[in-house]
Amino acid sequence: MMQPTILRFILFFLIFNIISPDYIKGQNTAIELSKGNKIKYLKPGRIIKIYINGEKYKGKTDSITPDKVFINGTGFSVNEIDKISVRYRGTMIAGSITGTAGVAFGGLGAALIISGYDSNDLGGAVMVALGIFSEIIAIPAIIAGSSIFFAGKQYKKSKGWTFKTVQLE
Repeated sequence: MMQPTILRFILFFLIFNIISPDYIKGQNTAIELSKGNKIKYLKPGRIIKIYINGEKYKGKTDSITPDKVFINGTGFSVNEIDKISVRYRGTMIAGSITGTAGVAFGGLGAALIISGYDSNDLGGAVMVALGIFSEIIAIPAIIAGSSIFFAGKQYKKSKGWTFKTVQLE
């Protein structure tokens, strides 16, 4: 038999997930980005960049009302937004993994080169060669990882994307 504290925790967890804070606050609206058959939704709490008349505003979307998007407490009309830029978690995770692997290969290569120079036999020459090869792999991995990490998707009105707020169910 489960202990009462575990049952209380499970009950609290289920109730908390059923009645989420967004629902309590009435945050069931989102920004709909659409172009042809493609539709994306940006919910409140997302960090985005918006561009209005060439000016950039970046921050967390506090709330979305039927006519405005509030970023860091400042309201912006959805009709005035020219471009929205979003970074996705998947690209940030992939970039982090790739960049970290590059740094690891760089450290391994440096250790092999240093150890190989201390040795005066064929094993040392092989270690230096493997270290150089490891460094050759590391540099593009670090560059690719940082590029992937900072990559974001841009939705531009000039490219046919339309922005509006919608009620989610």
